[in-house]
Amino acid sequence: DDDDDEDDLIKNEDVGKIDPELPFYSKSQIVQHKSIEKGIWVYYRNGVYDVTVFVEAHPGGEKILEAAGSDIAPFWRLYAQHQVPFVWETLEAMRIGNIRRSEAELAVGSDPFANDPHRDDRFVTHVEKPFNAETHPSLLANTYITPNNLHYIRNHLPVPNIHEDHFTLTISGDGAVHMFTIDELKKIGRTRTIHAVMQCAGNRRKDMNNVAIVKGTPWNIGAIGNATYKGVLLSDVIKHCFSNIVQEVEDDNCGYHHVEFEGHDVGPSGEPYKASVPITKVMDPMGDVLLAWEMNGEPLPRDHGYPLRAIIPGHIGARSVKWLRTIRLLECESDGFFQQHDYKLLSPSTTPNKEVIHASTSMQESGVQSAICRTWCENNSTTIAIRGYAFSGGGRTIDRVEVSCDNGENWEKASLISNSTSFGRQWGWSLFTARLPREQVMKHATKGKVKIMCRAVDDAGNTQPSEAKDVWNLRGLANNSMHFVHMDEKTASINGVADNGENNDEE
Repeated sequence: DDDDDEDDLIKNEDVGKIDPELPFYSKSQIVQHKSIEKGIWVYYRNGVYDVTVFVEAHPGGEKILEAAGSDIAPFWRLYAQHQVPFVWETLEAMRIGNIRRSEAELAVGSDPFANDPHRDDRFVTHVEKPFNAETHPSLLANTYITPNNLHYIRNHLPVPNIHEDHFTLTISGDGAVHMFTIDELKKIGRTRTIHAVMQCAGNRRKDMNNVAIVKGTPWNIGAIGNATYKGVLLSDVIKHCFSNIVQEVEDDNCGYHHVEFEGHDVGPSGEPYKASVPITKVMDPMGDVLLAWEMNGEPLPRDHGYPLRAIIPGHIGARSVKWLRTIRLLECESDGFFQQHDYKLLSPSTTPNKEVIHASTSMQESGVQSAICRTWCENNSTTIAIRGYAFSGGGRTIDRVEVSCDNGENWEKASLISNSTSFGRQWGWSLFTARLPREQVMKHATKGKVKIMCRAVDDAGNTQPSEAKDVWNLRGLANNSMHFVHMDEKTASINGVADNGENNDEE
């Protein structure tokens, strides 16, 4: 039974215990095993492990190699998602020995997340360290602008503790290096305020897990938010630093093809988070790439990049690097882990082969997306209201959102709320509301539930795939399949608790 299964799971205190039946190795012996040729060994507590086969098969093998020949405890303190029985069992299966008793040391370093900021307790928290949390669906689409304290948080590493008074940004390229304070940046270029969606590339990964289990945080629909950002146009700053670049980009004669952003957040090996985007996006006068210091009229919260972050509107959130410290002009894409080994466009047939994943296209613009956040009754319970969000990357406008309560046989058009922008610069989302006669909806109820679906179409005619299986991939990225919920027949709500329909921005 379930209790027996639970008892069979390995406990954390059992990981790395001395096993007298296995040989003992010194650290000097372990450190010699740092390559595929000689074998890749690591140790944890008193245990020594040969992870060579695991590294070769694992898509994150390059990251694992950072711990080769050494203690993995600092990495596990940083990437706390490893502290689960499945991972412990996987590690113990690769056990080959013990550290010599005189050298065995428990890793007792300070908690690198101790200085992380306080978070709102209404978040749906998936991982505490590093902090990964999404907005609850019932709070997500109530207002056009997502409040700072409810905007989803996706951190890869501990939150840096930086003060603006001690901050400088370094920009390098063309053989030159420039350094700026935020006050200096404000004087260099045009200041711009934009509405922009920030969406994790793994948003709606949970739906892919329903097809087959994938690797990554099981985000529902709330790893997305819409905020206002204020900052200086990066194109103006680059023009100030490298006056020849603008003309070279316009003439398609520029030796630099990418702009890399590096953050202050670093892993245990000292490698910072970094990512890049094409220079054509950065230098496009209508691309609105910002070096931002404000979010929703306030200084950036620490979880969102204080004191300065990149805003790459229309692109996946992973490219809008937080806690900026360095910008580089590059001939090729960034060599960072999250550019070369993660956030890739993967097909349903892609296997966990690191060479294949490395060669796959890096994700940049987001696809067309929509999701249902709430349903409720109106007009003395004669009307069912359906509320959600829709968005498309690359500055494309949402042309329409449609909903269906008969499994896609018939579709009804919803009304939209969005901010007005010029063509090709729709960086914010659209909120939609559909109202259907209750009698029409409820005749499709099965076992007390009604399946309600939504789909969005953008101004380029892009629409959402029918099912998650059509876009399934082993990392659970870029799920923009049609979203559906099961509404309770009695309460007309998604979660079974009656919703009064209040607290909405209305058309």
